[in-house]
Amino acid sequence: MLQEVATSCVSESDSLRFSTSDRDPVRYIAQCDAPNGHNESLTQLRDPDPVVRKAFMTRLGAKLASQNQRVVYAPTVVHMSGLLLPASAFTENIDLGFGVTLKRPTQPCDGTEVCRGEGFIMSAAGCNLVVLTFRDARGYPHCLAAHAGRLSLYDEQLILTGVPSRPNFSIVSELVAWGIRLGGNPADMVLRSFFSIPWESHRFSSDDPEWGEKNFLVISYLESRYGTGVVKYGADWHEHLCLSELIAADAHANKIGTIQTGLCMLATEGPHAHTRHPTLSNARNRVTVNCP
Repeated sequence: MLQEVATSCVSESDSLRFSTSDRDPVRYIAQCDAPNGHNESLTQLRDPDPVVRKAFMTRLGAKLASQNQRVVYAPTVVHMSGLLLPASAFTENIDLGFGVTLKRPTQPCDGTEVCRGEGFIMSAAGCNLVVLTFRDARGYPHCLAAHAGRLSLYDEQLILTGVPSRPNFSIVSELVAWGIRLGGNPADMVLRSFFSIPWESHRFSSDDPEWGEKNFLVISYLESRYGTGVVKYGADWHEHLCLSELIAADAHANKIGTIQTGLCMLATEGPHAHTRHPTLSNARNRVTVNCP
C-alpha cells in the first residue's frame, strides 16, 4: 500500500480540486467546477441553436486552456455503458478554440487512457470520477479515467435477468481488466474516486412505489456480493445507495493495492449540482482530469 500519495481536496469558491503527489504512479489533477449559473452539460455541443452551441464551446475552450489542457477526451457517458475505449476510438475532433481540441468517440463508453499532456472531461451531477493509475512491468506510467454512474457500477441486466450486458460487471472491473492487459499488477494499482453525490441524498428505497421491487433485487444482489456497507439507512429509515462504498468494495474485490474513495464529496445543498439537489437537480458540473 502506498502511503501519503496525494494531497487533500482543495475547495476554492465553486471548484473542488485534488492533486496527486510526486510519489504517485502518475501525477494528475482532478477537478469539479460547479455550474455557477451555467449548465456544464456536454450535450450542448449538439445544441440545435448555433448561438447556444458557440457560447458553450467558447466558454469550455477558455476554461480548458486556463488549465493548460490542449487535447481532451470526452467519452459519451450518458449511456453508463461500463466500457472503456482506446484513445484511437475518439475519432471526432471538435475545435474549441484557444488551442484546445475535444475528442469524442462514435460509440458509448465511460472512459479511456489519458497520457501525459492530455486531459479527460465529463459532465456530471453526482456520478463519480474514477481514476486508476499504475506502472507496468517496464516502469511505464498509465492513467485510466472513467465516469462511474450508478448503472456503470453494476450490470443491472445481469442482476435482473441473469444475462450479462457487457464483458465486465462494473466500470471498476473494466478498469482493472484494462490495467492488467496493459501490464499492470492490481496490487500495485492506485484507485481513487471523486465528486460523489452524498449518500444521504441518494435514496434507493425498496418501498418506492414505482421502483421498489427492482431496487430490492439490486440491493439484495449487491449486499450478497459486497456486504452490507454499500447500502446505508438514513434518518428516514429508507435505503440509500452509497456509490463511494460500492466503488471501494468492488476495488477490494479486484485486489487493488491502494484505494481511496469518497474524495471531494459533494455537499447536499452546496454550489455543485447533483440529481437530488434541492435547486440544481437539472444542472451539471464540469469534471476534468489533467495529466501535466
